[in-house]
Amino acid sequence: MKANTFLRKRLSLLAASLFILLTAAAFMAPAPAQAAAKISRSAITVATGKKTTLKVTGTSKKVTWKSSSKKIATVTSHGVVKGVKKGTATITAKVGSKTLKCKVTVSAKKGTNVKKTASAVSKVTMTSYTYPDGYFKMKIPKGWKVKVEVKGFTDYSLIYYGISVYDPKHKDREFYLCLMTPAGHATQASKNAWSWYPSHFNSQLPLLSEVSTKGYFETCAKFYGLSDFKVQQNLGKSAFDGDVLIATAKSTASKKTVKGIFTATIDATGALANLPANAHIVIMEKAPENEFLDWQPTLDKCFSSLTFTQKFINARNQKWEAEMNAVNQGVQNGREMSDMIMDSYKKRSTSSDVASQKRSDATLGYERVYDTQTGSYYRADNGFGDYYTGSRYKTVTSSKAYLAPVSGYITWK
Repeated sequence: MKANTFLRKRLSLLAASLFILLTAAAFMAPAPAQAAAKISRSAITVATGKKTTLKVTGTSKKVTWKSSSKKIATVTSHGVVKGVKKGTATITAKVGSKTLKCKVTVSAKKGTNVKKTASAVSKVTMTSYTYPDGYFKMKIPKGWKVKVEVKGFTDYSLIYYGISVYDPKHKDREFYLCLMTPAGHATQASKNAWSWYPSHFNSQLPLLSEVSTKGYFETCAKFYGLSDFKVQQNLGKSAFDGDVLIATAKSTASKKTVKGIFTATIDATGALANLPANAHIVIMEKAPENEFLDWQPTLDKCFSSLTFTQKFINARNQKWEAEMNAVNQGVQNGREMSDMIMDSYKKRSTSSDVASQKRSDATLGYERVYDTQTGSYYRADNGFGDYYTGSRYKTVTSSKAYLAPVSGYITWK
């Protein structure tokens, strides 16, 4: 009897222990894992105007959709993505504190529905201009400004006389002519000598890197709002004995690269007397690097149409008759100076022009397109030829395409 009672107690204790262990195990067991929220695609490509749907699985929570650029692609509250314009955007789906992403590449849709946009230079109208004092007249693009100035030198006169013709909306487009300006010191001895007269203008002039057209523009580029002046080609001497250079430089205002024709005749005959050199007939035709070939003919029209009046010649002769008479006669007609410069320009090697145009197009994301009906060349977005199914426009890669003026841009409607 006692044995049975003892056995029952032992069984009761064992049962209680098992109950406690099983109950603890139930509380300690991990909860069933919930599926992680996932977006159906991490990257998609959609054509302009077309739609596709993204989904988020593994959650019952609300999903908030957003596009990083609605100009490229939009997305609805249900994850429907629509291509708007060629480019890339990121679609995000926010689920609670978690953000899911999908990269969207919008491509141009195939077809022939394109539009042409004329380039700024193709819309230029030349108009007659006479400076208020009656000293010169010329043709300039309508809407452009004319300013008489000697860059880097404020105390100018009829001897130090400069003319700037520029586009007020894009000041990197400019024609500039200066008849004469202080250039800088040809020797260290000259600069040292003038350091004793710190208040004199000559003491502020720089030491030329070399006594040449190249040295002048390298040293004095800052006076023209430029830096990092680099010669691409030396086309030889002008009729005034200055080198005619094709060069690039950085515009300090726009921070962009400009390209142009630069020439100046450097006179350092006063160096033995520690006098600074002068630059005569400083000429600059410049525009943004990717536009220069298009704008150069317009800039030259300004130059070739420039005529100094007899009123100017007489007034200048009175200022410096003996010294400047020969120069005055030489600069009276801009056509003669322009023809001399253009003769050298037309003989240039065009390889650097082609290379710079290709480099510019690649940087800006363009390719060249030929209009078979008009014979004109245009810029179009890279990949245009892959999606355009018509026969009028042809993508081209020949050197000729990069030397011809660009009439405008072709885009999808």
